[in-house]
Amino acid sequence: ILAIIFGSIAFALALVGLILMLALPAAKENREKVNQESARLDAIVLEVYDAIEDENYVLARAKAAAVVFAGPTGQGGYEARLKWDQVRAGLLEIIDNAEQGLDYDPVPIETTG
Repeated sequence: ILAIIFGSIAFALALVGLILMLALPAAKENREKVNQESARLDAIVLEVYDAIEDENYVLARAKAAAVVFAGPTGQGGYEARLKWDQVRAGLLEIIDNAEQGLDYDPVPIETTG
């Protein structure tokens, strides 16, 4: 009976170890893809601010509309998608305020981190 119990425990531990060995590289690759997509969107945000400075609000709106997370949907992807949706909404609000001559924060909104 003890041999069966210990054998079952050893098998379960081996199975868990195998699953972890397969899952860890996939999670790392997923994080890298999320980071790459976030870097792409960061660059677009800077282009939006450049267009606002040039008072080219049509271009700023077009660039802001392109701030859409297109990375993986797995681990970290969902949170990144929500964050970038908020960034896009904030940019559109800043563009509206700038176009109307209202005060807006000239410092780019926090996108990374």
